[in-house]
Amino acid sequence: MATVESINPFPNDVRNAFQEYITSDTYINRDRIQPQHWQRIHVFVDNPTLKPDNQTDANIKYQAIHHFELIDRKLYRQPDAHHPDPRYVVPENEIFDVIATEHLKLLHAGRNKVWPVIERKYHGIKRADVEWVIKRCKNCTLNRPVTTKAPLEPIVSERAFERVQADLIDMRHEPSSQYKWILHIKDHFGKYSQLYTLKSKESKPIAQAFAQFIMAFLPLKIVQCDNSKEFKGAFFILLRKYGIRIINRKPRSSQTQGLVEQANGVVEAKIRAWKMDNSSTEWADGLVEITLAINTQKHLTINCAPVELLFRDCSTYIDWLDSQKRKDPAIRVLQEDSNEALIYALDSEPELMVTTQSNVLANPQVLTIGHSRVDIDIHSQSHSQVIMRISPKSGSEINIRITPPIRNSPEQWFDIETNIQASIKVESSITTTTATTATAIQSTDLVI
Repeated sequence: MATVESINPFPNDVRNAFQEYITSDTYINRDRIQPQHWQRIHVFVDNPTLKPDNQTDANIKYQAIHHFELIDRKLYRQPDAHHPDPRYVVPENEIFDVIATEHLKLLHAGRNKVWPVIERKYHGIKRADVEWVIKRCKNCTLNRPVTTKAPLEPIVSERAFERVQADLIDMRHEPSSQYKWILHIKDHFGKYSQLYTLKSKESKPIAQAFAQFIMAFLPLKIVQCDNSKEFKGAFFILLRKYGIRIINRKPRSSQTQGLVEQANGVVEAKIRAWKMDNSSTEWADGLVEITLAINTQKHLTINCAPVELLFRDCSTYIDWLDSQKRKDPAIRVLQEDSNEALIYALDSEPELMVTTQSNVLANPQVLTIGHSRVDIDIHSQSHSQVIMRISPKSGSEINIRITPPIRNSPEQWFDIETNIQASIKVESSITTTTATTATAIQSTDLVI
């Protein structure tokens, strides 16, 4: 039968150290009674008719009669509002033994367990005395769990999108239409963020959003996320398909998930600012602007903007984020070639613009082709289809096919109001031709 070596929990050196502790000049205990006073209190309680010799004895006698009593020839503190039972007045030389005894009775319980017992049964001991003794118990020291954690190792990423951290932002308190969650993916190397709206936090929509991230930035090496169930199932299958390693951490941990956890606060602040600027609660409509704002602002860790680190230039994004340039339609779009004319000023050759309206006269459209001019007026009670082919090299040739609206009855075939009239006028330096046609049949081809 195996035996366990006995250990003395409180050696003599601990007892001697405690006596030095309570007798030091820095020790303060208002409930402690000095040994000479303890003897005088005992005498006055045992003989109340004894007259005091001086004023000090008179004060001690008053306290002895009104606050103390003898039980079995031992001095006790009388009950009061906070302590309904009499409490034994512990002499100074017995404090260590009383604390050690109660500690062993409770099988080496901690301070929070031992102190209520000491406070209820004894007078003259304070909480710090109990804590001092228990901390120096040899058995408790050997059985105390190790609370020192291993030093944290910094994560080092050598290239962009080698490691990303993913987390969900809960927006159920203020949903945008059907969107209640935001998937936040942040690159550990370049601090680049991507935000995706989600209707739920199930693994399937998360996997679909992450597939879009893979499509844009290629498969990663490591994905770091918490161990919640939404990052299992379909999401885990997607990562295994592309050979991506997943590392699960404790949720809402500032040490392991600190990068994306802090970035979530930035995203929420940007969302609040966007809602105030646009007077709207539909934050899903502004998620693109929010993402651009986060990726174009300077990051303290890399000392530049994430897009500048990844793409070497972020000027176009900054210009786009200018609210005045974005909201003012009069400001022109910058062209790739500064010598080229504006987009809306370029001529289309050839191009035909025809407007056909039901029950109203269509506005005449004008097309200029070289030295020719074509005016077309179409009058119809319903929509018509016009197909034109123009060959400007040999004069002006126009082929028109007009399809009248569908007729529901034979009587409508002879209804004049449903007919289509087309007037075509071609002017050139050589000849001028005008043709007008009215049709009540199903289709007509007119060649000029």
